Amino acid sequence: MKKTTIFSLFAAASLLTLASCSSENDLPATGDGVSITVSLPADLSRGTFGDGTGEGDRATLDNLQWSVFEVLNNGQLSLVYSDQKAAFSALQTRETVELPLAKGKTYQVAFYADDKDNNFASYTDGVINVNYSNAASNRAAEDAFVGYSQKFTVKGPYNETVTLNRPFAQLNWGTDDLGAKAIKPLINDLTAEVQVTSGLYESMNVITGEMSNPVAAENVTSFGTVNLKHLPTQTFPVEKPADAADNTPYALIAMDYLLTGNGNINCRLAFNQGIDPVKVDNAPVKPNYRTNIYGSLLVEPNTFQIIIDNNFAGNNNHEIVSSQADLESAMKAGKGDIELVPGEYVLRKDMMPTGKNFRIHGTDKEKTKLTVPESLYSDNGGVTLENLTYTVPTGLVYNEFTFAFIQRVKNVEIKNCIIDGSLRLNIVDGGVANIEGCTFNVKTQSGFDGYGLFYYAASGSTVNVKDCVFNTKGKAIVLYNESPQVYKLNVDNCTFVASQTSDKCAIQMHTEWGISGIVRINNCTATGFLNKHGGLWNEVNNNTKEETYKFKIYVDDELVHAAE
Repeated sequence: MKKTTIFSLFAAASLLTLASCSSENDLPATGDGVSITVSLPADLSRGTFGDGTGEGDRATLDNLQWSVFEVLNNGQLSLVYSDQKAAFSALQTRETVELPLAKGKTYQVAFYADDKDNNFASYTDGVINVNYSNAASNRAAEDAFVGYSQKFTVKGPYNETVTLNRPFAQLNWGTDDLGAKAIKPLINDLTAEVQVTSGLYESMNVITGEMSNPVAAENVTSFGTVNLKHLPTQTFPVEKPADAADNTPYALIAMDYLLTGNGNINCRLAFNQGIDPVKVDNAPVKPNYRTNIYGSLLVEPNTFQIIIDNNFAGNNNHEIVSSQADLESAMKAGKGDIELVPGEYVLRKDMMPTGKNFRIHGTDKEKTKLTVPESLYSDNGGVTLENLTYTVPTGLVYNEFTFAFIQRVKNVEIKNCIIDGSLRLNIVDGGVANIEGCTFNVKTQSGFDGYGLFYYAASGSTVNVKDCVFNTKGKAIVLYNESPQVYKLNVDNCTFVASQTSDKCAIQMHTEWGISGIVRINNCTATGFLNKHGGLWNEVNNNTKEETYKFKIYVDDELVHAAE
C-alpha cells in the first residue's frame, strides 16, 4: 500500500476598561470622487508556485479588470459597466481605480487581476471563467486574484481598500522516493499526470462566490504530463519533522489551480511504465487554500495512511477534530486553524492560547455547536469563528470571569454563524470586530441575557455588523461600559425582529457611565421594538430613562442625532 498524506493549506483586565482618545475623523465626506485601492495580499511567503519570489514563481499580474454594479431597491445587482487597465508594474502590490459614478446611487464593484496572456482563466462582467483544456501542471501564469467592494452610496468622496485573493484551490503533489532503487532505472522516461474526476467548476461569480457550470462527472480533467526527471525547482510546502526516520525531502511533482468552491474532489496521480496511480477520493478543497498530497507515491510500503489537514496560514498548523478531547488538545498545542466535525463542543478559558490568532470553523453550522459557559481571555489575540452555532447559556453571573465575554481581544471575525444566546465582546483599544452573515436567536428579554450582541470595549475599538438577522424578544444590540469609553459601531444590511412588546430599540446605547462615540446604521429594518426612531436606535441613561446626547448617530448616511 502507498503511504500518502494529504494536507490542505489555506477581552479588558476587568469589566472596567481604560479610556483613550480616538483621532479618527468621522465627519461625513463631501465632494464627488470615488476611489478604490486594489491590493494584493500582504503575505505571499508560503507558496509553492504563485507566492515565491524567485524567477517563475509568480504570475505577471499586469491586467486589472473591474465591473460596476448598481444595487437595486430589491437588493439585486445590475451591471452598469466593466473596464480594465494595465496594472501592478514593477512588482507593486497596490493599484488605485477612480470610478465615475452617479450621486445618490448605491454600488458594488468586482475586481479581477491576472496575466494578460493567461489562457486558463478569464473574466467577464463579474464572472471568472476557466478553460481546463488549456490547463497544465506547474504553470504559475494561470494564477489570478479577485475581490469586491462593500456596497456604498455616492454622497461625496468615497475611499475603500479591497484586498484580492485567489479564487482557486491549489493542488500540490509531493513524493520522497524518486531515489528508490526500483525507481532509478525508470526515472529518465517516467512521467506523471494529474487527473481530477469530480468537484470542478468552470465559472464563479466574484461577488457572491457562487460556482456554476460544473464539469460533468463522466469527464476526466487532465492537467498534462510531467517528466519526473525534470521537476520544478520550487520546494514542496511541507517539510518532514526533524526526528523523521527518513529525512529525504518531498520533491514537488505537480502544482495545479482548480476552480472548486468549498467541497471535495476525487483525484489521482497517474504514472506511466506500469506504476499504479495514487487515487485520492474526497480530498478537501477551498478557494485561496492549498491541498497538499504527499508521501511515498511511487513505491509500495507495508502501510497506507491518509491525513487530511486544511491549513493555509502555515505548515501543519490546522487540525480537524471530532471530539472534545481533540479540541482541547488542538487548542493547547497552539493550532491556528481548527475544523470541527459536526457535533457538540465546549470552549473554556483554560483552553485559550495567549496573544495568538486562532480560527475555529465547522462544515455544518446547524450541527456544529460550540458552547461558551465562561469568559475567554485572548490577551490582544485574534478570534475567528465561522460556520457553526455559538451558544452562551443564560443566567451567568455578571462579572469579568463568568459572563462569557471574549475578553481583551484585538481582532474578531464572526462569519456565517448561528448565535444562540449572546455574543459578548470586550475589545481592546484599536481592536476591530467584524460580524457578518450571522443569525442571532435570543429566547429571553431578561437583563443583558436579552441582547444578541453585547459591545463592551475600550476607546478606539470598532464593531462592524453586516448582513445579520436578529430574532429576539425585544432587545438586540447594547453598547455599555462602567467608564466613559468612546465607541464606533457600524451596522449594515441587518434585520431586527422582536417577538414580544419591548421598551427597547434594536440598538441601545446605555450612557449612564459616560460612553460616547459614533453609530452608523445603513439599510436596516426593525420590527416589534420600541416605537422610537423607527425602532432602530435609542441613546438613553438606562437608570433615569432620559435621552442623552453623547453619540453621533447616522441612519442611511444622514446625521439624525448629534452629540453635545
